[in-house]
Amino acid sequence: MKYLPKKLSSANIFTLFPNKFLANFIITVSTLLSLSVIFLWYIESEKALTLLTGTATMKFNTALVFLFAGVNLFIINKKKPVLNSIYNTLSFLIILIGLLTLVEYTNFSYFEIDNYFIKDVFSETNPGRMSPATAICSVLLGVGFLGSKSKNMVFLRFSQNTALVVFIISLTALIAYILIIPTENKIYIFKTMSLQTAILFFGISLDLILKRKISLFHKLFSSRYLGSEIFKRTLPLIIIFPVVIANLLLLGISENWISIDFSILLFTVIMIPLGLLYISRIAMKLNNTEKNRHRLENNLVQQNKKLKSYEQALNKTAIFSITDINGNMMYANNSFCEISNFSKEELIGNSHPYLNARYQENNLFKKIWNTINSGEIWKGEIKNKSKKGKVYTVNTTIIPVKDANGTIKEFIEINNSLVYNAEKN
Repeated sequence: MKYLPKKLSSANIFTLFPNKFLANFIITVSTLLSLSVIFLWYIESEKALTLLTGTATMKFNTALVFLFAGVNLFIINKKKPVLNSIYNTLSFLIILIGLLTLVEYTNFSYFEIDNYFIKDVFSETNPGRMSPATAICSVLLGVGFLGSKSKNMVFLRFSQNTALVVFIISLTALIAYILIIPTENKIYIFKTMSLQTAILFFGISLDLILKRKISLFHKLFSSRYLGSEIFKRTLPLIIIFPVVIANLLLLGISENWISIDFSILLFTVIMIPLGLLYISRIAMKLNNTEKNRHRLENNLVQQNKKLKSYEQALNKTAIFSITDINGNMMYANNSFCEISNFSKEELIGNSHPYLNARYQENNLFKKIWNTINSGEIWKGEIKNKSKKGKVYTVNTTIIPVKDANGTIKEFIEINNSLVYNAEKN
């Protein structure tokens, strides 16, 4: 069974993320935090601009990017033209802020955006300027927003990868903070990216990735198939365990408890058995699930065999047919064909033969339809006429068959106690 629709278009590329609470949480945090940072820059509160003492601050322009991104996330699924115009404008502004910042790093800029809105009096190096990593993420994020509503399939597919790149960059910055890597030891593009900036880029990019129906992560997180369950259960082993162990080992190195060489050895020695134990637990759970599935399949096979036996017995002892809700024949057994003198080809898809009989009491069919359409079983005698003109009477039971929602889908008719009459047409 394929998860994706057969036709891919910008209309179905996005769907609401299954966990609306998380999506709304990201929107709320992005908007409120960016507004708070903008306010703190106006009142010049340096301490409040950092989450960790001695780390980089979120720049004013970065806060603007997150404010625009928060608004875009809120209106991304809206259909009103005015909101689409706002969405596109904010997307272009996000790209513009990032591009102008990157141009300034080349020293060829004739327009300084770093301190255009407010002057940075705290930073000694490149005051007011967002980090190169932040500027790159801003450009990619804006492209991702624009591409999400584009009708150009090439641009649409290209934009699907931009959020993934933002996710990787922000995850790298986050892990650097978690591992307490000193600023001077980070590569140049990450040195002035603040912790809150990395967190927000991580959350926004993750939200965009999970919103896309065709994204790998959306399929894995939203599906309940076995592969998705394995993926979700192995995430702690892939993400959490290595980060925690590496953090502890780096702490040991910084305190001179262990050497770098021995820390690499310890990391390998710890991760191999830990991975084996964790995977083993998942494998055992999957084995138990598989055993239960096989047991249910065997039970289903046995039940189907019983039903097949019942069907064979019914076909041999009764005149049996199935009609749809309009009274058209869907199935007739051999006994029905023999007594009516109609072939299955003549019966299937046509109205029931007794509907054309002229031997019923007035309003009988109306009573039958009223009863079975109300979901009740009808029992009684019906006179039928065969293809050869013979009239016969049968004791009939008509049973409505309902689906899981209680809607009638078809009718099963069982006839017996056959009596021929001498009348002919």
